[in-house]
Amino acid sequence: MRKLATIRTVESINPIDGADRLEYITMKDLGWKVVVEKGELKTGDRVIYFEIDSALPCIPIFDFLKDRCYKRWTNADGKVVDECYRIKTVKLRGVVSQGLAVPLSKFDYTEAVFSSAEDGYDVTETLCVRHYDEIAESYKTDGGVSKGTFPSAWVPKTDAERIQNLMSYFTDCKDVEFEVTEKADGSSMTVIYSPTIRPENPFFVCSRNQELEYNPESKWCLYLEKIKILDKLIQFYNETGNEYAFQGELVGPAFNGNRDTYKESVWKIFNIWDIKEQRYLTPTERIKTTVMLEIPHVKILSTNWKVFDELPTLDAMLKFVEGKTDNGNEREGCVFKSMDGKIMFKCINNKYLLKEVD
Repeated sequence: MRKLATIRTVESINPIDGADRLEYITMKDLGWKVVVEKGELKTGDRVIYFEIDSALPCIPIFDFLKDRCYKRWTNADGKVVDECYRIKTVKLRGVVSQGLAVPLSKFDYTEAVFSSAEDGYDVTETLCVRHYDEIAESYKTDGGVSKGTFPSAWVPKTDAERIQNLMSYFTDCKDVEFEVTEKADGSSMTVIYSPTIRPENPFFVCSRNQELEYNPESKWCLYLEKIKILDKLIQFYNETGNEYAFQGELVGPAFNGNRDTYKESVWKIFNIWDIKEQRYLTPTERIKTTVMLEIPHVKILSTNWKVFDELPTLDAMLKFVEGKTDNGNEREGCVFKSMDGKIMFKCINNKYLLKEVD
């Protein structure tokens, strides 16, 4: 589970030009900047940091977010069935602010539970914080009918960690070679063929968090029908004995607002998980497999690249991931995978985040 809410220590307080009431902080071991009220915090203070994409419960301590962050879902009768405060990237007085930092002292049970906790201590479940995208997905009525939960005991969900949470990589991974791919902007879909997981029906089609009923006419499965994915995977298994989970992004007119203006839907592979060996294929193995099965792959920007040798700072990496897609739209960002398949992270384009709409 992603650590959406963690205890952190304020590392620096920084002024914002032209802002009398605002300043921004940085936190120990993190690359995020967070705008706060001037004088609210000082260096060394402990805070609870809520990452972007956090969905905070609608309780009094967070009610100051109501005007700009409130989200709700209703049923056919208009009754509210769920609600939250969504944390997003914003730009305030020229500073890109990502997340929310709340002083530890504002929580009633701080002394008993949190005060002695080390930096990075996860309080996501304790504070009932959820992932906004997971909530939104569960209430979509887009033709994807849930069959059950994602088989996460066998296959990891698709959610690479952001580089801002992995700042040690800038010193520890200078000699590591990476593949860099463009992050496609759509909906995550995992397709699995595994008699080991489910002998009686080894074929799975999953969204980010759910297994879906296979409906050849649904938007989730139309493209899979077009490329005859089940026939390919059965033949692949019979010939090799390999049981893989193919993870990719569904892009096109029916997905996530189609911000990259595709004319037709397509499924682009970004990861392949070996179920028997419980590991990701290396970039070389993955590309070879997609070519063999004639399945599209996300755009590759570079391979065998010592990323941290040439991009030694977070600012340099954020600048690198800016750019346009082949369709001329703002790129969502980039995903970085070591050539041995053991390290993976993403860096999102701030220009994309600031243009993002619901």
